[in-house]
Amino acid sequence: MKLRITRAIGRSKFSPRWVKVICLRLTKNYIERSLNALLANIDEFELSPEQVKALRERVDRINLARNKGIQA
Repeated sequence: MKLRITRAIGRSKFSPRWVKVICLRLTKNYIERSLNALLANIDEFELSPEQVKALRERVDRINLARNKGIQA
């Protein structure tokens, strides 16, 4: 529910830019916490080698995107 409200406020054309930035940061933090919780529960030994490779590629892409966002 909190995420829906944050998204609605952040997407509104009547919201000031600083409110949109705050909503974007809240959403990013929520996604990061959820992803960290998900990755903490994954046991790589139960996955096939192809799945492990795909998982690592996606994590690398996420980290690359995060670093680009910070530098920009």
